[in-house]
Amino acid sequence: LFRSIDRYVATRNDVGALLEAPLSDSRGDAAREQRSTAFMLHSMAHWKPIFQGFSGAKPPTYETDYWTLTRFPDAAAIATLRRLGISRVVWHADLVPEAGRAVMDERLLAASHQLELVHAEGDGRLYRIR
Repeated sequence: LFRSIDRYVATRNDVGALLEAPLSDSRGDAAREQRSTAFMLHSMAHWKPIFQGFSGAKPPTYETDYWTLTRFPDAAAIATLRRLGISRVVWHADLVPEAGRAVMDERLLAASHQLELVHAEGDGRLYRIR
């Protein structure tokens, strides 16, 4: 259940709020909620506040922010993270379909002026928003 990258995050005192990613871009509520629930379970390994969560109530900007964050690491997603006070992203590469991983790796590398790779372990990576 807990991934090594999530356990690593637990050891970091400099990590505040974070985004567990990639978010599901499914149009079906069940698929999106299933991914968010998995991320909430992952967060029990580190107990850091995360963007995802479900309490039955959603802040007014949640849906807009969610859809913007599905496009991480584009500029709008990074701007949204900054606005929300989220300074770290835990990237779970294994959740990207294998056919799209090389493209995603290129996008993450292209965003390196805004993202710093702090740690990589297994299929997980921890990025800091610059």
